[in-house]
Parts: sequence; structure tokens; C-alpha cells
Amino acid sequence: MEPLRKALRLPRVNLFIADDTGLGKTIEAGLIVRELLLRKKAKTLVVAAPPSVLEQWKAEMEERFGLVFEILDRTYWTRMRRERGFGVNPWRTHSRFLVSHNLLIDPAYADPMREWLGEMRPGSLLILDEAHHAAPSSGGRYGIETKFTRAVRDLGGRFEHRLFLSATPHNGHSNSFSTLLELLDPYRFTRGVKVRGKQVLDDVMVRRLKEDIREIQGGFPKRIVERIEIAGLPQDTPELVLSQLLDEYRTVRKQRHKSTSAKAQAAAGLLVIGLQQRLLSSVEAFARSLEVHRKTVEGQWERANESSGGDLKDPISSRARRMPKTSAASGRPKNRRPRRKDRLRRAWPLPKRKHDATQRLKHSGTGSKHFSTGCRRSPRKHGDGPTPRCCGLLIGFGTTCVPLCRPPAKRP
Repeated sequence: MEPLRKALRLPRVNLFIADDTGLGKTIEAGLIVRELLLRKKAKTLVVAAPPSVLEQWKAEMEERFGLVFEILDRTYWTRMRRERGFGVNPWRTHSRFLVSHNLLIDPAYADPMREWLGEMRPGSLLILDEAHHAAPSSGGRYGIETKFTRAVRDLGGRFEHRLFLSATPHNGHSNSFSTLLELLDPYRFTRGVKVRGKQVLDDVMVRRLKEDIREIQGGFPKRIVERIEIAGLPQDTPELVLSQLLDEYRTVRKQRHKSTSAKAQAAAGLLVIGLQQRLLSSVEAFARSLEVHRKTVEGQWERANESSGGDLKDPISSRARRMPKTSAASGRPKNRRPRRKDRLRRAWPLPKRKHDATQRLKHSGTGSKHFSTGCRRSPRKHGDGPTPRCCGLLIGFGTTCVPLCRPPAKRP
């Protein structure tokens, strides 16, 4: 009840709940929301959370507090515009929303939200779950702000109340932490100014660990990590053989990427680290990750083998990765952007000579002979009837096509 007590003492609820994992930050936020609704201090609620926990938030709020939230996503956006018209602002169709972090940086969703909130919407509450994502990650004087940080700074200032939730509020950089607190309460904190003293944080922050709760009322078992050494196993034990094979694969990949760039070497090392983590987790997790990795490598090898004429033997050779995909007709790499003349020719085939009387033009899939007129892209002759499919440079009036482009200059 400590977060609720602090929230009710504040004139505007600018509170940071930074309890440890498993202590019920969602329930504490629901208690604050319910009390603000009963006291008529809040009318509009927006919960911004990672996409993976939106359904969990919706179920918790509805089952425990009787609050119905709408998940605002592309499906809801399309449904509201189909039911109420394309010009409607979907943010005005409900008073309680659950929205993903990714949509706050998308102008298609953020701009209508700004129009809905205005400069500051009275009785509005923003709950930012996993708020540490909004903090700058660098340790510079002001930190390098991401798009999400700027979006929270702009949109968060339009809410009357703000409630931040995070189990890891501090990333080790004091400037980043002060920036995060400035997003919560810009009147108390300033980015670049180190937060000094616990008394400054007591009014706006609640931080409790499991050890603190265990000392007060118990209920949380103490976790004891003990190292158990297993010795005397035979060399052909499947677990040992699997670990040895993975180590050999790591060595082979390191030798293969030795001549590549530093970025490619880092990516190759990161992949092996992921496989090692899966192996330490469980054999089933490692088998699933290895199957996905094998399909990816086989797909890369097949594409490289097709482009090279089938002369590759090693499915993950460096030659297969570095070889560009070429076209059979031109011999040029496929991933190279075609020249402007080639792009125009593909979009609209032109006759080889401008002044030929009869040239075969592929116009909208037709292949019949058409007569060239003043406009060299015209599929019909002047006065030869209406144009059923205009090239975009002519407009049909009755039985006459009027050219809108400049005709080619006549030769002397």
C-alpha cells in the first residue's frame, strides 16, 4: 500500500514504482488507477507497455479491478475507421487504451494522439511500463536520446498524471537516470544534474526488494546458489560430446570469418554465444535453435549455389557469402540498382526509333501494332477513336486523343 499512499499525497501523481521483479507492480498500478477514478481525479487512461505484455495487462485490469481497456493497434485502428468513417480519430473512441511502445514513435499513431491530448488533457493518466527503455543508454553529459525517449518527453508532458513502472530504474549512468526522472517530473529533476540524496527520491519513487519484504512479513523463499561439480563421466557422454562439437563449430566459424570485417566477425560470435546459452538452458531449446540456424545456412547456400552455377561444395563457404547474385541475361549483379534509363524502359517500353510509323508497343499488356503520333508513347493515332487505356500523357475526348506532352522536334 506504500505506492498508493504516496500517490494520494501528491497533487499530481508523478510516481516511479521501481519494486523488484515479482512484487506486483501491475497490481499496485491498478490500485492507484482505481482510487483516482473513484476520486474523479482521472478520466482518461493510457498504458504504454511492450507488445508481449499487452494481453496480460488487459486481463489483469479486467479480472482484478473491473476496468475494460482497448488494445490500440492496427486492427483496432482499421475497425474504427471502417465503422465510424476514415476521418475519425480513433483515440477519441474510448477512454482507456493499451498501446505498444513501438506505436508511440510512429507518426501515424502519435500525431492523432497529440491532437487528442492537446497541450495538456485534464484528468489524463499515463502508465509507462518498463520505463527504463525510455532512458538514454549512454553515459554522456546529456545522453544520446532515442526516438522513444523524445516521444515520451513530448507525449508524457501532455498528461496530467504520470506513473512509471520498472524493476531496473538505474542503468549505472547517473545522467541517464536523471533524464528518466526528468521525463517523470521536469519540475523536480533536470537532465545532466546528478540526483543527490535519498530524500529527494522519497517523494516520487518507491523502491523495495524481495529481501526487504522478506524481513517484514516473509513469504519469499531465499535463493541459495550452490555449485555442484560432476566428475568421473566417460568421454562419450552425450552432453560432453555435444559441448565439444559446439566448441569445434565455434573454432571453424572463427577461422572462416577471420578475413571478413569486424562487424561480420561480431555477428558470427554472437550467434555462437546464443547457441551456447540455449545449450546451457536445455537440450530441447538448443535443438530448436540449431534447426533454425541450419535452415538459414542451407537457404543461403542454395541461393549462392544457384547464382554460381552449382560449383559450390561447402554450404557455408565464404565464397557463397561474398558472391553477388547475377542476372543470367545481363551478367550484372541483381542487387545493383538499375540505371534510370533502364527503369523507365521497364515501366514503359518505348519504340527503338522515334519516327517509325509502325512500332510494336507493349501497352498495358497488349501486343498489337499501334501508330505513333506526336506523343511517342501514344498507343493510337490521332482521330482513330477513343483511347481505352491512356498512357497518362493523353486525354480522350469523344473520338479524339489530345496530346499533353511536347511532340518531338522534326528533323530538317
